[in-house]
Parts: sequence; structure tokens; C-alpha cells
Amino acid sequence: MTDLRSDASLQNDAGATEAVDWEMVSSQIRLLTYAIEAEPDAPVNYLLRAEEWLARGQVTWARSDFDMARALYEEALENSAWGYVYQYGLDRANVGLRQCDMVLDVVTARQLFGL
Repeated sequence: MTDLRSDASLQNDAGATEAVDWEMVSSQIRLLTYAIEAEPDAPVNYLLRAEEWLARGQVTWARSDFDMARALYEEALENSAWGYVYQYGLDRANVGLRQCDMVLDVVTARQLFGL
């Protein structure tokens, strides 16, 4: 289990490991990180952590977790009789990814136009 009080790191969407300042991370993200470590194939943990990252303005981390949630939900959807549950999670992950793209589009536009 990751010691969230140390210089722990997470993999970003490019697969690179980046340091995370855990002092600045919410308790929700910390708990969801523990949940992901305990159950790495449970897509809901990635989805919830992605939503929390996005709510805190950490779009890169949010996008990475939304991508992972989407991949896990797609796999689960193919192999389950409970498809509607997984479809709901997949839909939420796709909405989150669109929100990340919108935030990044605004940031890019501000940089291009000097706003």
C-alpha cells in the first residue's frame, strides 16, 4: 500500500510517473487511491477518483483515471450479464473525458489569445 505521506507518485496518462504532493491532495483522493491499490480492476474507483481530480482542477490526473475507468468498464461490459450497470459507468467516464477536453480547450484558447 502506498504511504500517502511520503513522496509517492502516480502514473499520468502518458505512462510517465509523476510526483504527487500528497499534502495538497484531498482525503477522498487518498482513500480512492487505497481502494485502487486494493482492487485495481474495479472501474468505479478510477471513475470516482477522476471526478474528484476534475473537481479540484487536476485535469491531467482526471483524464488518466477516466481513461482507465472507461477501459475497465468496456471490458466488464463485454463479459457481464449486468451490462446496464457497466454501461452507466462507461457513460459517466465518457462525460468526464468530454469535460476534461473542454477544460483543456479553454486553457489552450487562453494561451493562444493571451487571455
